[in-house]
Amino acid sequence: MPPHRRFGLLCLMFLTPLSAWAGSTPKPSPLIWLFAGSGISHLAKAPGGKTLLHSALNQPDTWVIGKSLDMPPHATRLGGAANLKGFRRAVESPVSAIVLDVENWPMTPFAEKKHPVATYAKAARVAAAHHKMLIATPAVDLVRAVDPSSRGPLYRRFRRFLELRLAARIAPYANVYEIQVQGIENDPRRYLSLVRAIARQVRSSHPQARILAGLSTGPSGKTTDAGTLYQDVKETRGIVSGYWLNIPGHSKWCPRCTTPQPEIAVRLLRMLLRPSP
Repeated sequence: MPPHRRFGLLCLMFLTPLSAWAGSTPKPSPLIWLFAGSGISHLAKAPGGKTLLHSALNQPDTWVIGKSLDMPPHATRLGGAANLKGFRRAVESPVSAIVLDVENWPMTPFAEKKHPVATYAKAARVAAAHHKMLIATPAVDLVRAVDPSSRGPLYRRFRRFLELRLAARIAPYANVYEIQVQGIENDPRRYLSLVRAIARQVRSSHPQARILAGLSTGPSGKTTDAGTLYQDVKETRGIVSGYWLNIPGHSKWCPRCTTPQPEIAVRLLRMLLRPSP
């Protein structure tokens, strides 16, 4: 087993609450909820958001990229980067894991998005040398850089992503793999199909990797609702360990996004995080 994979298993154990390892009959693990720091700040401003941050989300399975004044005290803070230069800076910070978000956007240099497998391989070596965990979040739009002939609607790009086996080729370098599938979240059947297909590729090359799936309160500026997101989770929660719940607003990260919609996230989380009777 490569050194970064061996160390990654130790990192996963570190990020897993001790209660999940105790006892002869393990209980089902709670869902991981990954947020950007800005998402936590948006959530705190929505009616009911602070209550969630002080209760159900105030635990180690809430992972937060970067900082927020509203970050729950028991949440796990992560570093984040969109390129290798930023990743090398992030590994110096006092966090246990770093998200590397390689996409076909200006924040990732052309050579890194043209060769995403090599990019994640380099990041894995840097992460292992600094005793950090790598969370890979390669976007489906990478196919435009990898294969410039790729054209057509989003679903066709997903199909090309699968044909190129990018998930299977990147997964060996990642301790956690997040499937960026939020672009089709308004179609739960396709969402399930693609989560299942990409997760199958990830597990084929890295069975120990933890897998997350993407959700958004406004995917690239499109509208959605909590009921649709709930259906996405209901269909896929047996396949993945958790979700990156994006709460985007207009920024360089999402130029087509408009006003943040954290109230959608609050409604979704209330439906999913109700205490068991």
